[in-house]
Amino acid sequence: MYKKFKGGSFEQIYKYKCHIPPIGYGFHTDTGELEPVDVIKSSNIPSEQDWVRTPLPEWYIEKRESEEFIQESDPTYIDNDCEQYRQQEWHRRLHGVWVYLSGKPVYITGMHYMYLQWWVIDSGDYPDFRRADRWFFYVLALCILDPNCLGLIEVTKRKQGKTARSGLFMYEYISRTSYTHGGIQSKTDGDAEEVMMKAIIMPWTKLPHFFRPVYDTTGGDIPKKSLRFFNASRRGKSTMSSRGNIGRHALNSWIDFDSSKPGAYDGPKLQRKLDDEAGKLADHSIYERHNISRFCCEIDGIFIGKMLYTTTVEEFEKGGENFQKLWYESQYEDRLKTGTGRTKTGLYDYFLPAYETMYLDKYGTPDIKKAKEWYEKQFKAQKGEGLTSFRRKNPLTIEHAFYVDGTKSQFNADLCNEQLEVLQPLEGSLYESGNFMWKNNVRFSEVIWVKNKNGKFHRTWFFPEGGKPNNVIKKGSSYSPNNKVQFVAGCDPFSHSIVLDEGRKSMGCAFVKMKYHPSMIGDDFEEAIVCRYHARPKTTGMFHEDMLMMAWFYGCEILFENNKNGWDDYFTSAGCRSFLMMFNGTTPGINGNNTTAELICDEIEAYLENHVKRIRYPTILKQALKFEFHHRTPYDEIMALGYTLIADSKRKYQEEAKQKVDLGTIFRFRKV
Repeated sequence: MYKKFKGGSFEQIYKYKCHIPPIGYGFHTDTGELEPVDVIKSSNIPSEQDWVRTPLPEWYIEKRESEEFIQESDPTYIDNDCEQYRQQEWHRRLHGVWVYLSGKPVYITGMHYMYLQWWVIDSGDYPDFRRADRWFFYVLALCILDPNCLGLIEVTKRKQGKTARSGLFMYEYISRTSYTHGGIQSKTDGDAEEVMMKAIIMPWTKLPHFFRPVYDTTGGDIPKKSLRFFNASRRGKSTMSSRGNIGRHALNSWIDFDSSKPGAYDGPKLQRKLDDEAGKLADHSIYERHNISRFCCEIDGIFIGKMLYTTTVEEFEKGGENFQKLWYESQYEDRLKTGTGRTKTGLYDYFLPAYETMYLDKYGTPDIKKAKEWYEKQFKAQKGEGLTSFRRKNPLTIEHAFYVDGTKSQFNADLCNEQLEVLQPLEGSLYESGNFMWKNNVRFSEVIWVKNKNGKFHRTWFFPEGGKPNNVIKKGSSYSPNNKVQFVAGCDPFSHSIVLDEGRKSMGCAFVKMKYHPSMIGDDFEEAIVCRYHARPKTTGMFHEDMLMMAWFYGCEILFENNKNGWDDYFTSAGCRSFLMMFNGTTPGINGNNTTAELICDEIEAYLENHVKRIRYPTILKQALKFEFHHRTPYDEIMALGYTLIADSKRKYQEEAKQKVDLGTIFRFRKV
């Protein structure tokens, strides 16, 4: 799957080019080496060729009983027919098989074969053959063979066998390899134990004896805390001397589970690591947990183990936000950008759309057209929060999986989620990062833009050739913006230079908006937010200077929350008080009280309804989905956007004030 096979082919599975051996050959699951394998036909009639599981033969059961009986007196005795069958199944487990489906030969990896033939799922049955499973095991095989891959992070809809497949991922390697350790974590401590029982212990009890290594019976025939492939540690008749284990040696390997805490696996080597329901970890950060446990599978930059993250994603408040960060730092295509040949997390991402799982024919192939039509009908039938939840549980795109209900926010969740769906795949190309600086470090000369991937400013729009940045008028020792007709800015500042608690410090945030102008009608940036600032410099003075340079570059006024002091004095002493918007009377700025917050909510609601497509900053939309009116402090981008929109609507509010209308009477009562 990872490397091209001579005489083979390939199958493109979304972003993955999976190399397939020549017909009649399979590759070893650990080394990738080719060997001849079985080619299975369930029928000579093409239309009747599908996957058919073959149970353990009756003759084998009978001969095996006789073999065991003789081995008690002659440990070297082996029944040739039994041994030939065992070798056949082991070879298929390690190298896979070819199966004819509707007249076409299809390669099945060794792990997929074991899943179909021997791995009981939680219903007590064996899995059906599905193209979606075949694709998953193809991509998983690529990850296992790729030395620059730490593992796979998988997202798909509910009830698609993710946990069962991941249990086999854990068991298949540990149960045949000496001195190895596999560890399990889930969204809670109790869930990890449940995964252990349902996805590993239960199917293990149903395996034929030749796939069940010698194990420690101290915990009974059905272990609860760990599955240890050791000799029995208790006194008395040992496991090694019991019938069925004569001549067999212990692997000294084991599988266990631990708590959901990030540091639960911090130190021991792990050859396999499973994180079940990683997107639902509510009490801890899955991102932090990965950055700790990954080093159980990595030593001195070499990946000694493989990890598997699998989940359906819940609301951001229940762990989805941290999982989303882990996901977007695991993009397969980004491995070429890091300079290491690896993604930031070491993982590769794999998403399966919900329409790939429905209306399956007997060959395991979905009717995608029919499935999409069904989902479209469901989407139309759902509304509001119900639609968001349904899309997240049945994602057709990865962006659907990260939809947020927005139940606490008063903004339109559908609009925010739909625009996020557009923006997420473009992350990294939506804007250019950099800093504004005085040219040649000469203050009040000219502000220039300096690109910097870690810059404090993020621009989506650039002045065209012949445009006029730095459109500022000097009158004596004072300066005034001269491009107020085109741009306006708003700012939610911070107030203190000294921060006692670094983990709780607030950030300064500001936006520049393109104002309405007839010449911009139909333009992609008509009434768009064109510049964003989000940072916390070491001092408020440095922050004020950043804001001055931003306003100077665009030649616009800036409206700031005047509850926090220092602004007026700083701009006035610089001779730039004219850059400060006088919203009401002669005092610059606007008071950040509840009345203003009501105004902000109204302005943002209207802007989302009319111009959400003009928002190119995902962080604005993410904050809008979580915004809580009575807990506004964490939502600096929403507040800054609100001040920007209020500044843009200044004339409207001034006309209302002239009519002597009490502002409190024009804002609807908002119950939160």
